Amino acid sequence: MTGNTEIEHHVRIVTKNNYEEGVPVHTPKWLSIHHVKRYRYGQEPYYQEALQAFLSSSNPEYWLQKHTFLLLKPDAFPPRSFDKIIHGLTVDGFGVVKAIPIRLGRFHIRELWRYEYNLANVQRYPLLDMLLSSGDSILLIIRDILGQGCASERLTSLKGASDPAIRSKNSLRTRIGAANGTLNFIHTPDEPIDVVRELGVLLPSNEVADLITETSNNDVVSNSILSEIGKKISKNYPSHELTLDHVFNHYGDEFKQQVFDSTHALRSQTLFEIERLASIFSLNNWDKIILANEFLEFCVPGVVKAFEFEIAVNDNAIA
Repeated sequence: MTGNTEIEHHVRIVTKNNYEEGVPVHTPKWLSIHHVKRYRYGQEPYYQEALQAFLSSSNPEYWLQKHTFLLLKPDAFPPRSFDKIIHGLTVDGFGVVKAIPIRLGRFHIRELWRYEYNLANVQRYPLLDMLLSSGDSILLIIRDILGQGCASERLTSLKGASDPAIRSKNSLRTRIGAANGTLNFIHTPDEPIDVVRELGVLLPSNEVADLITETSNNDVVSNSILSEIGKKISKNYPSHELTLDHVFNHYGDEFKQQVFDSTHALRSQTLFEIERLASIFSLNNWDKIILANEFLEFCVPGVVKAFEFEIAVNDNAIA
C-alpha cells in the first residue's frame, strides 16, 4: 500500500489479486503494463466487444504491434492540411492501409477522451461538440513500415504536444502546422490497449472484426488515392485559417476592439460572451471556435487526469 491513508480512503487499490473482480473479460498484459487501464477498460462494453474481435482474429498481438490509427479531426480540413499529414506519416515510416470517413457525435466525443475530461471545464463540452461534430473526420488505419517497436507508441511519441510552446520542432503537429489547444488537427491512441478501446468506441464490433481481417496483409494505399479522399472531404469545409489574427483581419478594427474590451467576460463567461459578439458581427462557427480556443480556460486548476492519478497510486501499490 502507499502509506497515504487519505488517498487510500478515496481510491480502491487495484492489486494483482483483486484485478479480476468486476471485470468480465481478461485483458492480456501485452496490451498494457498498467493494471488500472486493464481494470477500467475491462468494465466497458465497447472495449469488451472490440477486444473479443481482436482476440478472435488470427494474430492480434502482431496486428496491434504493427498497426495503430490516426484520427484527422474536422479542424484539419479548413487549413487544407490533409496532404501535409499524409506526407508527414510517409516521412516517419508509416503507411495508410485504410481510410474511413466518420462523423463524430456527442457519445464518441465524451467516450473517446473520457479519461482526460475529468479535468475539463464544463464550458469546454459545447465547444468540442461544435468543432468535432461540424463534419466528417477521417479514421486512418496506419501500418508501421519501419517496424521499429510498437506502432501506437511510436506514432504517439512523434505526434507532438497540443501546446506549440512545448512541441518539438520535428514533431508531426509542428510539421503540419497544427494550431494550439483544441485545434490540434489529429488524435492518436497511446498504446495497444487504447487502440482496442477507441476502435470499440468509434466502430461497431463487426466492423472492427472486418477491419482487422482486411488490413492484416493488404497493400498500403497510395498517396494519390489518399489525396483524392482528402479533397472529397475537404470540399465540405470552407477554406479558413484557424488563427485569431485571421478573425481580427476579417471583421476589422471595431470587432478587435470589442474583443479586447471584453477580455474579462471572454475568460469568465466564454461561450455566453462569444454568442453576444456573434449576434453583433455575424460570426461563423469556425470564428466562434477560434475565439473559444483562445480565451476558454480548458482545465479546472489543480485537477489531475484520472489515469495519471490512479496509475501513480495503484502501480506504486503493486510494485
